[in-house]
Order: sequence, then C-alpha cells, then structure tokens
Amino acid sequence: MVKYGSRVPRKVIDQYFARGWNPFPLPDRKKKTPPEGVTGRGAKPVTRDQVSRWYNDGAYGNLGVAIPSNVIGIDVDDYTKPNGTVYEGAALLAELEAEYGKLPVTYTVSRIRDHQRSGTRFFVVPGAYDPSDFVPNIQDSIQLIRPNYRYSVMAPSVHPEGDEYVLYSPDGNTAEYLPRPADLPELPESWCVFLDSPQERRGRVEVTSAELTEFLASLREGIPDETVQDWTITYLQQLQDTKPGGRHDAAMRQVTALLYLAREGHPGVGDALDQLGNVFAGLTGKDEYEFESMVSWAAGIALSKPAPMTGVREVRAERMPTLPDEFWRRESLVGIRRMAHRYQASADAVLLSVLTRLSASLPHGCRVDTGARTPVSTNFYSAIVASSGVGKSSAEEPAAWVYPGTVPLERDGLNPGSGEGLLQAYMVFRKEDKRENLPAGNVQRWHNVRFASDEGEAVVKLMFERSGSTLAANLRSMWSGKNVGQANAGLEKNRFLKAGSYSIGLSLVFQPETVAGLFEDGAAGTPQRFVFASAADPNIPDEDIPMPAPLNVKIPMLGETFYLEAGMIRTALRRKHHAIARGEVEPDNPMDSQRDALVARMAALLMLLDGRSGTITEDDWRLSEMVYENSASLRDRLLEDARERKESEWEASANHRARAAALAQLETLGADAKVHKLAEWVVRQVSLKGSQTVSDLKRARKNDERVYVPRAVDFAERAGWVDVNGSRVSVRVVDEVAA
Repeated sequence: MVKYGSRVPRKVIDQYFARGWNPFPLPDRKKKTPPEGVTGRGAKPVTRDQVSRWYNDGAYGNLGVAIPSNVIGIDVDDYTKPNGTVYEGAALLAELEAEYGKLPVTYTVSRIRDHQRSGTRFFVVPGAYDPSDFVPNIQDSIQLIRPNYRYSVMAPSVHPEGDEYVLYSPDGNTAEYLPRPADLPELPESWCVFLDSPQERRGRVEVTSAELTEFLASLREGIPDETVQDWTITYLQQLQDTKPGGRHDAAMRQVTALLYLAREGHPGVGDALDQLGNVFAGLTGKDEYEFESMVSWAAGIALSKPAPMTGVREVRAERMPTLPDEFWRRESLVGIRRMAHRYQASADAVLLSVLTRLSASLPHGCRVDTGARTPVSTNFYSAIVASSGVGKSSAEEPAAWVYPGTVPLERDGLNPGSGEGLLQAYMVFRKEDKRENLPAGNVQRWHNVRFASDEGEAVVKLMFERSGSTLAANLRSMWSGKNVGQANAGLEKNRFLKAGSYSIGLSLVFQPETVAGLFEDGAAGTPQRFVFASAADPNIPDEDIPMPAPLNVKIPMLGETFYLEAGMIRTALRRKHHAIARGEVEPDNPMDSQRDALVARMAALLMLLDGRSGTITEDDWRLSEMVYENSASLRDRLLEDARERKESEWEASANHRARAAALAQLETLGADAKVHKLAEWVVRQVSLKGSQTVSDLKRARKNDERVYVPRAVDFAERAGWVDVNGSRVSVRVVDEVAA
C-alpha cells in the first residue's frame, strides 16, 4: 500500500471538519501561506476532498482553521518579541473587562505557558450580531479573528520560534480540538455592542428619513378594518387599566404592535393611533409631541426589524450545511430553488425530492457509463433531515409542482413496508389461465415506482428489527439495478425482478436523533447509498416568490446509457479505480465507498433536468460533486452527534462498580494468552485506524474470538497502552514535557 500522511494527526483534522470548522494546512513551523481561497472575503468552505488531498500530500505541517460565520476569536498578545517589542494585552483586557464585563472562561489556544494572559479566546456570537461587522483590532495587543478576516493557528502546530501551540479547555486542561461553535460560551451583549461597527449597526436598525415619512403618511390611508378596530378597543382598555408608572411602556408596546399591523397591509392604523394618543395624553398629561416621538421611534423599529415571533425560540445550535449559492446558477436549478422558497421549503430538500421523482420516472434500464468499472443504474435514494417543528413533508409538494413528471409515475409515494412489499409494488398476482397455458403466480405489471415515508425511523426498524427481514438487502440490490427477489418460493411468495426491468426512487425523512439507526448498517453499505439534505434553509428570503415554470425535462429512451464526456474527470476516475482494483489505494472513509456511483447517477439526473440527454458534461459532474460534498458534510455531523449521544448513554448506564470488580478479578487471575494476544492486536488496530468502538473491534475478529475482545480492551487499558472513553478505544498519548 502507498503510505501518505502529514505531521498533524488525521483524527484532529477530521474532528475540526466534522464540527463545522474549516481546517486547512500551513507549512511546518509556519504561520503564513495558507492555500488560496480558504481565508478572507469570498473564501469558500473547505471540502472533504481537499482535506484528504492535502493530508495525503503531507501538507499539514501546521494546522490553520478559518472561523465559522457565528464565531469570534479575541487574540490577546502579552509577551516581548525577540526584537524588543512589548505587547501588554493582559493589562488592556483587564481594563476592558472592568468597563464591559468579565469575559466567560472559554477555549483558548496559546503557545505561551500562561494562556490566561496570552492567547486566542473563542466565543459564539449572539444571532442579533454579525461578527464580520466587528472592528478588526482594538489595539496592537488585542486583535479580532473574524469569519472574513484572519485565521487561527491551532494545536498541535509549532511556532516559527519553536514553541508548540496548545489548546486549553475552560477547566484549564488541554484539549485536542475545539467543540462545535454552538457549544462555545456566548460573547456577552455588552462586548457585542462594543465590538460591533457603528456604521454597520446603524445600517441594520435605522431607516432613511424619506422612508419614514412615506411610511407615516401611508398610515392615514383607508378605514380601520376589523382587525385594527378589535386591537384598538383592546389597547385602549389595557392602557386605562395600567398603573400610572407603567403607561409609557404600555403605550410604546401598543404603538409598535399597531405599526406592525400597518406593515402587514391593514388600513386605518393612523385613526387607531389618534385614539390611543388622545387617551395617553389624557391619562399622563403629556403633550402631543411625546406621543409623536413615540410613533416615529416605533416606526423605525417596525420598518427595520422583522415582527417578533411567538411560540418559538432562537436556534442556538450550529446550522446544518447547505449548498452554496454558486450551485444554483444553472437555469433549471434556479427554478427548483424558487419553487422551494415560494413554499418556504429547503431548496436542498426539494432538489433531492425532484431527483428522486425523476429517477423513479425514467424508462427502466437507464445506466451511466463513466469509463470506470461497469455502468451504474440511475436509481436514487434520498434522506431529508428535519428537526422537530420543520414540516416533515415540506419538500414533497414543491417538488411535485416543479417536476410533475414528463412521464406520469405509475405508482407514487408508496411506503416501502417490507422487502417483500417492495417487490410486490411492481407486481400483481395472476390466476392460472389454462386456455392461454399461463401458470398462477406474481408477474411484473409496473416498471416505475417511487417510495416515500416521512417516518424514516419506522422504515429503518423494519429493515433490522424484524427477524429475517429482506428490506435492507433488497434496497441495496435495487439501488444497484440488480436482479432481486426469490424465484424458487411458493406461488404467492415468488417475487422476482429482473435487472434493468424497473426504476425506483426512495425518499425518507428523519429527525436528527432518529437517523442513527440507518448508520448502524454501514458495514453492509446501506447508508452509503443515500444522499442527505437538511429541511432547514437559512437562505429563504422574506419576500414572496412568483411561481416558476415547471421544468422541461428530457426523458431518455428505454434502457439508454449516458456517457461521461472524455476529459480530466473521466481519466481521473479510470486511474482511481485501476489503483483501487490493484490494491494500491483505498477510500479514506468507508462511508464514502459509493461516492463515485452516487455522483455519477446525480450527474445524469442533473443533465436531464437541464433538458439534455446522452452526454454528461464535466459541469454536470462538478455540480453533482457539490451535492455529494454537502451530503457527506451533513452525514458526518449526524454521525458524530449519534456517537456522542451513544457514548453519553453508555456512560450513564454503565455499572462502574461491576466493571471495577471484573478488572480486579482479571488482575488476580491474570490474562490468559489469548486475551494478551488480542490486547496487543487492539493496540495495533487503533494505532493504524484511529479511535475505534468496542463493537468495531469485535466485528474485525472471528466469531469465536469476539467474546474475548472486551477483556482484551480492559487489559490494554490497565497496561497503559490505550485510553477508553465511553465505548471508544484510542491509543494513549504520553505528553512530553520540554526540559
């Protein structure tokens, strides 16, 4: 095997990538010269392919990270440079904390032993502020690392002067990597106000005098409708019932609420304000100028800020990854995005729903020839991840509108049910016909079926919890377009679909907490066949979107083969699969084992959406790769979340007293030769492949050896060879203290 690698451990790089940071390489013992396009304004997110290529090329001599969009780094310098320049950032920080409040204890990266004086502190920024608008520097000794300005050199990098960067957690202990942005301490409001650029802040909350004058004039138009009348009566009564000390604040809230009604288009708000103003003056003795000032101030708020929402709370967690704006430039994709946003649905989710509908409606037998190995089918599976409160089927209706189907689907939206039901969806039972000499049995009647379920967890349970279930195996075979079913069963159980005789699309919807069951079948390759997308879309605009025209999709011939055009991509694919077949290279991540097959079928479907057939262009392929990278990023985040939940559950339920007793017994009896040998194997395994779960280690051994694996892990831990954290086993790292 060809050996690749960099000085920075791959596990650290992958953790940063999975947690929403953008890890990029820096030269060994250098702070400068990052790859082009990964930092500063206009920077693009780092992709998994870039990470793998940089790591294999040995580029990660040092490690840099670009700051996520909702994070700020406060870089405090407190030391003397070799040229005699003195930085006194600690004293300046103390002065600022005395004025704006103490900063929360947080994660800090530093090359100075006293990290509480000198180092970069990381905070998540409240949603009302954009850290890109913060001032770049406070003074020379305190600078800001913003999403569009500067980057951070991270542990275990080495400074040009030879000091090693160390990351400290809030409790003062060392840490391997930063947490997700949402898990960082929040920057206090007082500090946000201090750091926020006054010009940007004013642009966000104020309106021009002309806009304000026009809005106030519009309040006089029309007669109050029923809604305005009802609220006016309510507010007048509330104001009279309010105690004298609270009438100004009450009136302020009521004026603001009425102005939001005006923004929604309700007429006659000016009359309502006149009535409210007269009552306010009579109750408080204030002149009309007081109330007019109140109206002007509230009008600026109503024009510049969205109306407050009730019954909801702000999502503090890190946003799910979504496709970048550059993906949506093609005309056919613009239509999909507009249709999604018209229905306040995720464009990514609607795109996958459209691809699923298209794959199911294609004439059966269509294939994609990339020049590498055998052609692949166009059958397509998608998994939409929707948090609680997001409409589970929000992508279905827009997808059906934008692509109603050039060829109507014969059977649409069926629940997969079971492995047998999956096949029966294409069949009918034919009674024996002696006159035509036709035997009784199941015969194929349909060729195009789209399956869908907004309860993906229930489908996964049917795959694995029912003894003898063939659902997962049949889904894998049908995704590949192979022969599937039983041809040697009884008449009613004899269900068999011939390769190339069917088209299938499958769309499942999961909550983030329920998708973990799908990943548990990774060894068999089931989750690798799905493309993932989030049902949340931060790019949905406020304004209404006009109805776009349906897509003009090119429907190919029955059994047509689509060819990837000759060029760099086709040649690279051939080289890659030759090397894999010769055992020279292997996929970086087992979850990416179906990457090229997925990208190939998506490239074909994107070609058809663009109104073309026959030849897949390199542009089709690159767009498809963008969908895959976005899917892989979301999948890795969901996997990491699932592992963390599982480890927490394991730790909470573990009987530590029983484990201690078992270890004591093992100490007394001594490990037998098999356990000792397996313990040595455990160390080699986690050294070569990185952190593994006990279940992973069990699966890697023969059946008769698996029972000894937990004892071998315990023995290796007691011997000081490995660390066990929850259910995960990793090599024990001994910290070297510099003399």
